[in-house]
Parts: sequence; structure tokens; C-alpha cells
Amino acid sequence: MADVVRVTAEVDSAHAAIRRLESQLASAKLDVERTFIRSPIDGVVVGRNVTEGQTLASSLEARTLFNIAGDLRRMEIHARVDESDIAKIAVGQTASFTVDSFPGRDFTAQVTQIRKAPQVVQNVVTYTVVLAFGYAAACVVAARFDWPILLQPWVAVAAVAIAGGVGMFFGWYPARRAAALQPVAALRRL
Repeated sequence: MADVVRVTAEVDSAHAAIRRLESQLASAKLDVERTFIRSPIDGVVVGRNVTEGQTLASSLEARTLFNIAGDLRRMEIHARVDESDIAKIAVGQTASFTVDSFPGRDFTAQVTQIRKAPQVVQNVVTYTVVLAFGYAAACVVAARFDWPILLQPWVAVAAVAIAGGVGMFFGWYPARRAAALQPVAALRRL
């Protein structure tokens, strides 16, 4: 009889241990679920300020973990131009720039905006000029960070050529043949 009581107590103890371990497992799963960092926007990570495995503590102060570029085709350069040179710049002009990671290569951009608010740093007055550089520079950035390029330039040219050919064949050619027919003869063919 004592053995039955002892075994029953051990079974009850084992059931309690199972419930406790299941509770710990559920708590651990919740902790793992909360450790994923999800971005509120789509984009490409261009900068990372944390390392894998680093402990992050939540606090009242928001910390920048990643720098995200939304759309590489719409990137801009904000260049500071000296006040003595700003009169030579106009919206729509072409500008060239270099990138340290590609020495010896010049890239082109277009002036899209000249900001009127001067900035004074150590008694030097500069104005901000916004340059847009589009697909070519996006390819450079993609190559620098080993990102896949979604559309090669030759594919775009081929698509325009094929679309033009299809339009000529199925649009212009039948219209020209129909215009050459007499209206009564065209109706008889139907």
C-alpha cells in the first residue's frame, strides 16, 4: 500500500513537472517570437548598426538598428555647393560625381532642386543642391553591395523593339490594307 501511495505521488509530481515545463516552453516560444525585428516599410538594408547576437534592450530612447533605402531607382544626392558657385547651377543641368568604391569612374546625375536656405558652417556659406541619378547609379550601388539587378538595360531596349514590331504588324499593316479596300468590297468579304 505504501508503494502505491509513493508511486501515485511520483506520478502527480511528474504531471506537475510536465505542466511547469510546458509553461516554460510557451514562455520561451513567446520570447523567441518577440526577438524578430520586422521593418514597417519595404526596402533594401544599406546600413546595419548592430551585429548578430548582440543584446538589445528596450528603452524610452529609440535606437537606429538599420538604414533602409526604400527604392534605389529614386535615390538622391544632397550636395553642398559654395555660395560663389551656386549662380552657375540651374535645375535640369547634368552633374558628374564619383564614388570612393569605384575609383576612376564618373557617374552622372541631374540637378532637380536648388535649396534657397543657406547653411553656414565655420563661416563658409553653402547651399544644398539635390541631384537625382536613377538607374545607372542604382546599378552601381547594387553592384557594390552584391544586390541582384532586376532589369538589365538591354532587356528594356529589347522590350521596346519587340513592342514596336508587334504594334506595326498588328496595327499599322492591317489598317493600311483596310484603307486600300473599297467600302462595298470590304463588306462583301465579311
